[in-house]
Amino acid sequence: MSTTQEFRGLFSSEILSLGWTSLYEIMGDANAYSQVNKHFNYLDQSRLRAIVEQVKLVRVCVGEADILKAGNRLF
Repeated sequence: MSTTQEFRGLFSSEILSLGWTSLYEIMGDANAYSQVNKHFNYLDQSRLRAIVEQVKLVRVCVGEADILKAGNRLF
């Protein structure tokens, strides 16, 4: 079995259902998956940076003690 066939067998439902069919047709399954994975990792990092900046802003405006109290109530 080739790597591409094995890849399709293992990940076809997760990957091909994304609707990015032309990307997969042009680049091939493994390369397209790699690019899509990098894209989502970038988005995750961007969201994380935005959350950290929001927490910093709230800490300045509200105060660290109040943030810790609110966090304890969430968990």
